[in-house]
Amino acid sequence: ITPAPPSSSLSTNTGLTFVNPGPDVAWFYLKDSLYAQHTLQASMLQVTSPEICNQILDMYQSGIDIQLMVSSHISDEKDCLKANICYEYLYQQQQQQKEQQKE
Repeated sequence: ITPAPPSSSLSTNTGLTFVNPGPDVAWFYLKDSLYAQHTLQASMLQVTSPEICNQILDMYQSGIDIQLMVSSHISDEKDCLKANICYEYLYQQQQQQKEQQKE
C-alpha cells in the first residue's frame, strides 16, 4: 500500500493556477482551482463531470485562459463517452465564441 499520489497546486498573484493532481484526488484539487483569475492550466486523466465542464466553459467565456491536458485514451467506456461529450461541447462553444468575436 502506498500513500495517495502526490499532487501540486500553485496559485500566484499573477492569477495563474496550475493543477496536476493524482488520479485519486483529481476532482478535489480541480474544484478548488476553478477560481483562477487569469489562467487555468490543468493536467489530468479526463473531465467527465457536466458541472466541471460547465464551470470551465464559464471561466473561458469570462476571459480566463484555459489549458487542459487530458489523456488521449480512457479505458472505461462510460467515462470515455462522458469526457468526449464534454470536450466536444467545450470545442463547439469555443468556436461559436470565436465566430461571434469576428462579427
